[in-house]
Amino acid sequence: MIHTECWISSGSDVSTPTDSLSTVYSRVVSQIGLSGVDAIWRGVSSGGSDVITVARASGCTNFSFSVDIYSFVTGTGATNQDVGTNGGGPASDTLTMIIQPNSFIYEAFSSGNGAANCPTFSGNSGQAIRDTFTCFVTGGNRQAGTTEDRQYASGGSTPSTMSFANGGGGGQPNTWSHLTVELLAAGGSITSLTQCYGACGNPAITLVNTNATHTINFNQSFTIFYEFQSGINGVLLNVTTNVAKTYANSQNVALGVYTASCGAGQAPFTTACGGLLQSSTQRANPVKGRFALTVPVTVSSGEWIGLAVSATLSGLDLNNTNAGCGISGDGGICVNPPGMSFTTGILPSIISTSAACTANGSPCNTAGISTTGLWAWINGNVIGATPPQNAACTNNFAQLDCMLPALSNGMCMVVTASCQTSGSLFWIALLTVVSFLLVTVGFASANVTKFVAAGDVFLFFFLTFFFMFAGVGLLETFVVIFFLFLGATVFGKTARNYF
Repeated sequence: MIHTECWISSGSDVSTPTDSLSTVYSRVVSQIGLSGVDAIWRGVSSGGSDVITVARASGCTNFSFSVDIYSFVTGTGATNQDVGTNGGGPASDTLTMIIQPNSFIYEAFSSGNGAANCPTFSGNSGQAIRDTFTCFVTGGNRQAGTTEDRQYASGGSTPSTMSFANGGGGGQPNTWSHLTVELLAAGGSITSLTQCYGACGNPAITLVNTNATHTINFNQSFTIFYEFQSGINGVLLNVTTNVAKTYANSQNVALGVYTASCGAGQAPFTTACGGLLQSSTQRANPVKGRFALTVPVTVSSGEWIGLAVSATLSGLDLNNTNAGCGISGDGGICVNPPGMSFTTGILPSIISTSAACTANGSPCNTAGISTTGLWAWINGNVIGATPPQNAACTNNFAQLDCMLPALSNGMCMVVTASCQTSGSLFWIALLTVVSFLLVTVGFASANVTKFVAAGDVFLFFFLTFFFMFAGVGLLETFVVIFFLFLGATVFGKTARNYF
């Protein structure tokens, strides 16, 4: 939230704020205050180190602004405003709004007088004063302002009162400007936002005359994609890339969008949580310039999304951006690592295996690959903070969903579904044998000479490890079905003599 105040010049204003994260700011409420425009602005950012710039517009001689950051705010609700004067001396002003439970009231107040000292301020409704503007003195007038807030557990009609004193020289007239904005928490209504996702550049959209895709051998059927979690409920629009040159060699370029709804601890675009192709388009012999998939796709906050591009021939040139996926300052939201990822096939119907392009042996491990210009816009309802990303495993031995994939994937130079399954079967066999040997040694050390249920114990260990690996999605479906069928056959033959 940004509070701006243009002093002195009648009706003058500041320009729309900008920042180094390419946040889009919009004016929530404003009025002509003491002389110039008093305004409150809002913007939603994905986070990171930020530099905010406010510039005066024509006629605004002097101005002040404050910046306050709020997390887990779902949007803005009610607003109110007032301009007033009195004959001099201390006074107060009250604005009342009907608010939702748990909402903040963000408040901006400024006052000017002709007294000998600058005005002073205090909140009479329990507000905390966050920022105080430096007092301006011009032509015998003294002008100052504050920004304050308070969160209210209960909703309903809520007054917010600010009081001020003119600091001496009583009898001089006072003028004040008072603005309030409701910041919604859980339960409030939602306001609209459009956000760029993918590699968008700084500011979005900024492209450069380089490319990192030229050497990818698309002849062998690969798809590359960015992944991210949507921060808003809305509609994904215009998956776009920029083709760097015109083709006449029967090159086909395809764009697609994937979605995946993953549970806690499930990595997207893996066997545990595959991404489904929702929409796609392709173009033969594309011409230089923008190439877009314009079919809208409805998305939900927290849903994983993949923006994908593929081609039929090598030599595909797509312009890079001046920042890139997950790079500080980029105007888009994108997860890096992995940055640009790849899977096999040309826009497969489901992405259940993928790896980062920076992995050893990957077909897209080229310099700057995660700066490839590939982006989309989501228009919808604001979720104040981007949902927590699924925590990356550190290959530790504390959680099964980290330990077991680390064991299986560690057997592969390039992680594919078939290699992951083969690695899992290797560990299932090894763990079964080791566990059985430990039990056998245990019985031997206890002087047990007859191990009657040895076969059953061995089978028990095998099935236990098998279902543990299957439970975290490390085995392809046909392998699970095969062993279930095999187990049922063995059981039927030994227990019921069906065969």
